[in-house]
Amino acid sequence: TTFFKKKTYSMFKFEKLEYIYKKWLVDSYRYRCTDDGELIVSSKGLTSNCELLDNGELLPRARSGHKAFFHAGAFYIYGGYKRGEDNTLRDVWRYYPLMHLWEKVESCTEIPSENLSCASTMVGDKMYLFGGSGADFGYTNSRKLYEIDLGTLSFSEVKYKNTDGIIPRPGYGYSLTHSAENKCLYLCCGIDGQVYEKKKFKFNLTNHTWSVMPPDNQSVTQRYRQEDFVWRQAWYVIGG
Repeated sequence: TTFFKKKTYSMFKFEKLEYIYKKWLVDSYRYRCTDDGELIVSSKGLTSNCELLDNGELLPRARSGHKAFFHAGAFYIYGGYKRGEDNTLRDVWRYYPLMHLWEKVESCTEIPSENLSCASTMVGDKMYLFGGSGADFGYTNSRKLYEIDLGTLSFSEVKYKNTDGIIPRPGYGYSLTHSAENKCLYLCCGIDGQVYEKKKFKFNLTNHTWSVMPPDNQSVTQRYRQEDFVWRQAWYVIGG
């Protein structure tokens, strides 16, 4: 059975997989299997630094301002910034909890450089990213919307059909969520480094147009880096 890209491993019996998983939960040990099916156990714990282990495995670099999500049994991290470097980290990593293994995922398209503190939400097998800043934080902001196909890890820019000034201002720290009922994305509160975006926006995934949400008696005060979600036809905004 193929577990990882370009690598084939022997399938264990269910009982052995269950034992490995339970032991991993208790010990936080590393489990790998070689091409011939041999199980390798190591007590080395994972670290967030980029580290080349004795077995040749490469771990992702330390970073901040990245995005993280879970899809199809694997945990992903995308983008970010490491202090002291001139550019953002334009990479995608995938982590398999059962095997305690990181894998760098190659994208078939170019990864956006303005990925620091961008807003994101998952819709089915697609991830949507809005805004974000480049390495010159707060001065190289974006207001583009990207769609990531999680099957191929390809990035494509969603072209807006309305250009009449309703598009949110370039910035970072926005929050993005979606409603499955009306096929819309909801964007709330960000900043361009100096000026807050106080408006709330709705993006229609069918006709690719932005609209401004009408004000109400409980309008969100200026903020950024908050979290939000839609539940039972209500939009909840937390923190910031």
